[in-house]
Amino acid sequence: MAQRNRGDRAYMPLRPPTDQQEHYKQKADELGISLGSYGVMRLAQAEGLPVPDYITDEIEQARRKRLNAAARRRTEQLSFLEVREDDTARGGQPLARTA
Repeated sequence: MAQRNRGDRAYMPLRPPTDQQEHYKQKADELGISLGSYGVMRLAQAEGLPVPDYITDEIEQARRKRLNAAARRRTEQLSFLEVREDDTARGGQPLARTA
């Protein structure tokens, strides 16, 4: 899949303290964005500037992927509780019950 054009951007390398990098990486991973995008987002927020659209789009896309994955997991979990007509060993009862 082609990457979206992020527009005109400047090169600005950042070198966080080694003991902070993992924290920033975890925060970026939680949002589903790159470490660079996380840095740009936090700089914009700190300065009261708008977060670039490409970053908010990446965050929204990652959120939708997480929701879809969670829905698939729920569906898979519920499919194990379905009563099957051919389940004569258990009398057609589900193997587990919910509270």
